[in-house]
Order: sequence, then structure tokens, then C-alpha cells
Amino acid sequence: VPMHDIALHLHKAEERGEDLPIAITLGNDPIITLMGATPLKYDQSEYEMAGALRESPYPIATAPLTGFDVPWGSEVILEGVIESRKREIEGPFGEFTGHYSGGRNMTVVRIDKVSYRTRPIFESLYLGMPWTEIDYLMGPATCVPLYQQLKAEFPEVQAVNAMYTHGLLAIISTKKRYGGFARAVGLRAMTTPHGLGYVKMVIMVDED
Repeated sequence: VPMHDIALHLHKAEERGEDLPIAITLGNDPIITLMGATPLKYDQSEYEMAGALRESPYPIATAPLTGFDVPWGSEVILEGVIESRKREIEGPFGEFTGHYSGGRNMTVVRIDKVSYRTRPIFESLYLGMPWTEIDYLMGPATCVPLYQQLKAEFPEVQAVNAMYTHGLLAIISTKKRYGGFARAVGLRAMTTPHGLGYVKMVIMVDED
């Protein structure tokens, strides 16, 4: 949650002592699932970006309980709230790295309504030691924003390859501006909006 926009909304709701209404969709069009996992600026719309990728406006529907916009055609919609100032221990779980995570104090979600299509299909991902589905899906979603964020500050950056292990490892190609320049780019990669959550190791290489 801390690395996503919903953290801002949750913080405001908890300051007011209110629960935060939410809608969770399962079994979405792969394009909207990919965009939902791609870090965008706060004022950018995942629906608009998905529409750009499919070259037509992305269709949306209205969730029956919350009235939120949700992807049209989703197999299942879960509606409810994140309960204000309530935390419980979550985990450990098997994670995408192929190892277990630790237990953490996490928010509590209360589901109030479940909507679904006739004979819904439950979509899941095959996770574990790379390579698995998550690497193919999240690799591009890491390469593109990381490249754009670095390129805006360092025009010398030539390419970013974060296709391995969910982007936790990023290989960055750059021209040199001065001594130690590659180190500066590598450190910045780990502190970009996307790198904070998804880049743990960086390998810097020359432009060739």
C-alpha cells in the first residue's frame, strides 16, 4: 500500500476517522491488469493508458455498491471498505521471488458485496522462482517507467532492462558525462518513484 496512490486516500480517510470504500476486480482484461500494476503519475488514468494501448476507449462499468468505475467485463467484483486505523498481522506468504515473506501489520479489508458473471473464471498468476508469468508481465511495466523517470533527469541514459526477477534487478545503459556519472544514475534509479518499490540491485553498463 505505501508505494501506491491508495495510500494517500487511506491516510486522508484515517485522519477523518472514516473507512475507505474500495472495489477490487478479478479476472480483468490483461491490458487493464498490466496498467494497474504500472506506476503512473497521480493525475494519469490507468483507463486512458489502457485505451491508448488498445487504440480505442477502454470500456468501464459502475460497481453496484460503491458506484466506482470498474473495468467492463471483469469476472468478479468485490466491494467493501478498508477499516480505519485497523491493522492485523499478515503473512508469511510465498512470494513472487520463490521465497517466503515475513509477517507484517497490514490494513484490514471488509467485503460487503460480491458481484460476478455467470460461471465466473477465477484468474491467477503462476508465481515462484523466475522465470514465471509475473516476470513477463511486470518486467515491461518496470522498464518503461524507470527509463522515462531516469531519462527526464539524465538524458545520457540509453536503455533500461529490468526483465529479470520482477525488475528487482535493473541493467542500465548510459553515456558518461563525468567521472562517477554511472554511479549517480544507479543510485537515482533506486530512488525514483518506481525504483523505491521495485529496484533492489542495479548493474550499470556503457552505451555500447
